[in-house]
Amino acid sequence: MSREKWLEQRRHGIGASDVAAILGFSPWGTALDVYLDKLGLKPPIEDNERMEAGRVFEPAICAWVGQRTGRQVTYHAPYTDPIRHPEHDWIFTNLDADLYDSAKGLGVLEAKNTGIEKAGEWEEEPPPLYVVQLQVKLAITRRPWGTLAAAIGGNSLRYSDLEFHADFWKTVALPRLESFWFDHVLKEVPPEVDLAHGTTGAALKLLY
Repeated sequence: MSREKWLEQRRHGIGASDVAAILGFSPWGTALDVYLDKLGLKPPIEDNERMEAGRVFEPAICAWVGQRTGRQVTYHAPYTDPIRHPEHDWIFTNLDADLYDSAKGLGVLEAKNTGIEKAGEWEEEPPPLYVVQLQVKLAITRRPWGTLAAAIGGNSLRYSDLEFHADFWKTVALPRLESFWFDHVLKEVPPEVDLAHGTTGAALKLLY
């Protein structure tokens, strides 16, 4: 589907990429930003060269992971119908790729393209916002493991295997997402405001 139709479809539920902001792990936005987006009060992020680069390099990063690890990688094209959680169909995701390992079975591959200035953030383990995103994708697909991979500056590959953390999903993520969707978005009641976050001022201007 077109990018515009895909973005409109995303307004009718919570995507895996929304969760880090809702839970307070994202430097790019807060629960209030996601709330405004779902109500159609916030203009969509304009496509830019960095986003275009991510789409261009994503299949190459997935292939690179397959070559480096020897695992089977099946790439998913962007802007396709989302995969929905089997019990909570208002939570959904699109996968970058499936990843198959003979010992681990079927997993999820999440690929990122980032600049050399972000190398330190991937030195020991992936950034928390991407860990949260992968955990939600594992919950939706019911898969036990996944890999977070990043091409750093176009010439260095970092990747980490992560197991599904059921306790995080059941006791932290899912209750917060249910409250956000049913108590805030559907009732049109703004969530708690994080005054310290850099995006809050612009979000409040849109809201009021």
